[in-house]
Amino acid sequence: MNWIIEILSKEKKKITVTRKEIAKWLMTNKSVFNVKEILQSSTMLDRVSVYRTIDLFTTLDIIHPVFVKEGEQYFEVHHPENHHHHVVCDGCGDSKCVPCTIVDNIIIKGFNKIHHTVTFSGMCQKCN
Repeated sequence: MNWIIEILSKEKKKITVTRKEIAKWLMTNKSVFNVKEILQSSTMLDRVSVYRTIDLFTTLDIIHPVFVKEGEQYFEVHHPENHHHHVVCDGCGDSKCVPCTIVDNIIIKGFNKIHHTVTFSGMCQKCN
């Protein structure tokens, strides 16, 4: 949580109760997540504030979107030292991480903070 609070402070953003609660939740969650999961974790969090915090955390590169499943956007905490992709089962929706060895610190003239997201799809062993 401390590194998230440090980013918020560095960017001169308010450290609100909602932002602290979501930062704490992100540190305990070790997989991809959607906003519904955050909202279900606490009845004290305001839905609009959670969505605004997710937008802010995405803008600040704290989290990033990884894929959409059943109409719901999924995110994960951004760890630049451990960049990876995902494979999602077309049957049950289960997802797994896939190491990325293709691009390392790509430089494109006229762009900064470059990201890429690749999502593979297929059938897991359970559904195949």
